[in-house]
Amino acid sequence: MNKKYLLLLLLLCSAFALTAQSGKQKKADRLYDDFAYVKAIEVYKDLVERDYNTTYNQQRIADSYYKLRDPQNAVQYYAQVVNKPDVSPEAYYKYAQMLRGMREYEKSREWLKKYQEEAKNPKQVEELLDPEAITTYEGLESFRVQPAGMNSQYSDFGTFVSNGTVYFVSARGEADTKTKIYDWTGEPFLDIYKTSKNGSVSPVSGEVNTVRHEGPLTISADGKTMYFTRNNYMDNRNGKKDEQGVNHLKIYKAELVDGEWENIQELPFNSDKYSTGHPSLTADGKTLYYASDAPGGLGGSDIYKVSIDGDSYGTPENLGSKVNTPGNEVFPYMAENGNLYFSSDGHKGYGLLDIFVMTSEAPDKIQNLGEPINSSLDDFGFSFSSEDHTKGYISSNREGGMGNDDIYEMTILAPLVLKGQVTDSINGKPIANASVRIMNEDNKQVAFLETDEEGNYSTEIARDRIYPLEAKHIKYNT
Repeated sequence: MNKKYLLLLLLLCSAFALTAQSGKQKKADRLYDDFAYVKAIEVYKDLVERDYNTTYNQQRIADSYYKLRDPQNAVQYYAQVVNKPDVSPEAYYKYAQMLRGMREYEKSREWLKKYQEEAKNPKQVEELLDPEAITTYEGLESFRVQPAGMNSQYSDFGTFVSNGTVYFVSARGEADTKTKIYDWTGEPFLDIYKTSKNGSVSPVSGEVNTVRHEGPLTISADGKTMYFTRNNYMDNRNGKKDEQGVNHLKIYKAELVDGEWENIQELPFNSDKYSTGHPSLTADGKTLYYASDAPGGLGGSDIYKVSIDGDSYGTPENLGSKVNTPGNEVFPYMAENGNLYFSSDGHKGYGLLDIFVMTSEAPDKIQNLGEPINSSLDDFGFSFSSEDHTKGYISSNREGGMGNDDIYEMTILAPLVLKGQVTDSINGKPIANASVRIMNEDNKQVAFLETDEEGNYSTEIARDRIYPLEAKHIKYNT
């Protein structure tokens, strides 16, 4: 074959290949921009294998896994791009967050420091870089968790118990709503379900579930009013999207009529330009807590509250910097005892989203509920299921679950009573007015007691912990 024709043929083949890869690049970016991350990853990986725009596509894969809350895969791809030139500082932050999800805390702090040095918003990571330990819950109760029986192979989360019925959110696709697949996760759109006394699961009846996402929810104490999250969708029609084409979340209200949830109404403080969701109603029905990324907040998503007076609503109030951070605060739950539980990735925790509490006794302190409530992944959706607050639920995408997110039953155990007697080691007689110091595992004092006339002392302690004791009296050396 003539060399000129061979060269021309090779050039044409090369141009055709480049055109094909360019077409795939546009397809991958379009999928990503449409939030179809599962599908986008497949196309980006094919482009990387063909060594086309490698660094860009590796970061897009990492960002997709970040959106899917998959630290194991995200870390693998971020590690390949963060040392490349001209990488956005946002990649350092996301890499650090995913490293936390893998419990690589020291390495995470290294990349948070790099982000702090180069980013425009260094305050975002100040608390996460604080060398002090996590502020864990000071209560003496102990927690036990186990997978709940209503879990499926799909996402299940966001429980609320009303009059003995457990309501929750699921992507199992069993509601009669012409189920479609949500491209972000590759699962059906979310609907609200409930459990019966025999343990069977069914979609809630009425007009709540649609072809869009529904849930989570909260129900009034009398069981007659539901507030729930849904995409901007009413009267079988999609609502207006924002300039980026996002159909935001809104809070809606439904009434229970003859066993059906009907009369759907949109709350007046919703917006087409930002999301409101995750409602939680106080026991008296006068205040609604919720999460929103409304402009003017402190971070990505903040927690707000709004007063309710019949069908009238007050002005939404941001809970401020004590609760909200430059990160994300979501899934508020206001318990009857006045404790506010919520999830955050801005307060210092064990990984991604952790569950925190602001108690009525210590409203100036945000406390991490610790393990086993929290893990290195996303933990959220805290709620009680019994009037005595000894039972409840959380949601998590931790390892060992059936689906992307799973519901876990929570048992709260009362503290133990520690009793003892201080005696003379020689004659065995009790020593009155002796001081007894109880220490924690870090050798910090947690209780100071004085023995009675019989040398006895008693106090409450948490389970599953080691407590060194020290007894002293002025007449004795120890």
